[in-house]
Amino acid sequence: MQGAPIDMIVIDNVLPKSYADEIENTMFSPSFPWYYADDITYGRNAGEMEKTYGFFNLLYSDGIKTSNFASFFEPIYHIALDKANITIENSRVLQARAFLQLPLLQPRKYNNKHVDSSIPHTVVLYYVNDSEGSTHLFSGLEVIKKIEPKKNRVVIFDGTIYHSSGSPNISKRCVINFNILSNV
Repeated sequence: MQGAPIDMIVIDNVLPKSYADEIENTMFSPSFPWYYADDITYGRNAGEMEKTYGFFNLLYSDGIKTSNFASFFEPIYHIALDKANITIENSRVLQARAFLQLPLLQPRKYNNKHVDSSIPHTVVLYYVNDSEGSTHLFSGLEVIKKIEPKKNRVVIFDGTIYHSSGSPNISKRCVINFNILSNV
């Protein structure tokens, strides 16, 4: 990565509308495979709260494509980094996952805070649909930024920052999370 670490960048309407619609339609179709997880943070949490169940599709794991849908979603992070004017030298995907959270009767402000990997990386988080359940960025125990889920919005931030999802209470919350490494 060139320059200082990324604080946080939010870009609305990051993708062409037709591609954003195709992503949403694909992910909410009966042919998209979702897998149940007791905790969508995969146990990478600070341990202060209950687990948050949800559904996921592992697109990349340790830099290897693990889903037939990985190539379809890959342009998201390239387009987002390009629009944000961010150059990550010799970038590669460490891991990428799609997440689906269903409404909770008693939603929490935020779920377990966590980092996706202990390896320094950049997070590119894409919102598939409009929903509740903000993304929270932390400094220590304090929430320092809150990003509302909005279809075709992306948030880019330093992956060493603790973050968490919020819980939806009316609609489903669907995101695609890329963890990008530099191979310098």
